[in-house]
Amino acid sequence: MYVGNSNPLGPKPNDPKKSHLDPDLTRVNREGIERTSSAGRERMREVQREETAKREELRRSALSRESVELSSESRRLAAEELPGPGGARESADARAERIDELKRAYATGELNTPERARESAGRLLGGE
Repeated sequence: MYVGNSNPLGPKPNDPKKSHLDPDLTRVNREGIERTSSAGRERMREVQREETAKREELRRSALSRESVELSSESRRLAAEELPGPGGARESADARAERIDELKRAYATGELNTPERARESAGRLLGGE
C-alpha cells in the first residue's frame, strides 16, 4: 500500500488569516546577506578614502621635500659670466651679438656648409 503526501486538488493558496503562521525560512539568510553586503560596501568606501588620503599625503610630502642646490658654475652663469666659444668668457651683449650672427648665417644658408660640418666633426672627435 502506498501513502502519498499530495493533495489531489493541487496546492492550496495561502490563507491571509494564517500568514503569521507561515515560517519565512530565507529571511535570516537574506538579512545576513544584506548586512554583509552593506558592511562590505562601506568597508570598500573606507579603504578607498584611506588610499586617496595616503596618495595625497605622499604627493604633498614629495613636493615639500624637493629642493634645488645651485652649483658655483650655475651661480656664475646666473651672474652673466657666460662661457663663449672655446670657453672664453663673454658678456651678455657679446653673446646676444654672436647668436644674432648665427641666426643670420642660418637664414642665408651659410651655417650648414660642408666645411663647417667637417670642422665640427673634427672638434667633436677630438681632432682640433
